[in-house]
Amino acid sequence: MKSIDAIVQNHAVAAYTVMCFLFSWGSVVLAVGLRIPPPDQAEELLPILVAGTLLGPSVSGVALSLAKYGVDGTWKNLRERYRWENRYALASLFAPAMAGLALCLMGAIVSSELYAPAIFTVDRDERASLVAVGVGYGVVAGSFEELGWSLFAVPEMLKSKSVLQTGLEVGLVWGVWHFLVAIYGSGDEDGALSFDLFLPWIPWNLLVLPVYRVLMVWVFEVTGRRVLPMALLHGTLTASLPLILMPKRATGAALAYFYLLFAFLLATVPLFCLAVFRFNVKRNKIN
Repeated sequence: MKSIDAIVQNHAVAAYTVMCFLFSWGSVVLAVGLRIPPPDQAEELLPILVAGTLLGPSVSGVALSLAKYGVDGTWKNLRERYRWENRYALASLFAPAMAGLALCLMGAIVSSELYAPAIFTVDRDERASLVAVGVGYGVVAGSFEELGWSLFAVPEMLKSKSVLQTGLEVGLVWGVWHFLVAIYGSGDEDGALSFDLFLPWIPWNLLVLPVYRVLMVWVFEVTGRRVLPMALLHGTLTASLPLILMPKRATGAALAYFYLLFAFLLATVPLFCLAVFRFNVKRNKIN
């Protein structure tokens, strides 16, 4: 027991990472098996895949928090980090706004039909259900995942690393953690891995998610290390691109290019806005 306690106390982030992968990937493999399902079966198995993957961050984060800080410390963290302020709602607009901008740019440059968002391509009577499913998945993913990433892993890493380094490292782990679901969701009709379906997951997991996590960690610091803004940022990303704003007609390289542009916008637009803000502040001081 002492050796386990020592690992939790001295290597908390490493312990969280191992537990997260074991719980998530292990539960998915136990529930679904090792065979890659064809597209129709993958769609039916999606709730099971989501539930299995969500076990990792939530269970690992809470369990390690209890092991390291005890019941009182964990309860104190939950009370302090889950306080709500109305200004947090602004954080929920960023991912949909950048996704919309990326869709507009790709539509203007390549094809507006190819990069039309799902909300405009589904039948009118299906739009309400699409939004409901998107919001539902967003709430569930943001609420459960951030019990691990933002309640435990990010604060532990910020003790010794900068916001940028923490965001990139946690974001890369977050991205790699998604690859098992990516493989299960990239099967062809014969149950073999389709490179065309798998290709877009590479820029999504290795570029979009790390860049977005850097932004999330920055907001985490600015808001006094509150978890609710993280759940909002996470939830709106999940609701937007995999679902409500997803360009369903774009696959393979076309979708990968869209994700590359989306990652670029996520990285550069905040920097541009910050530079303009600082320039205006300095100019006002001079005047």
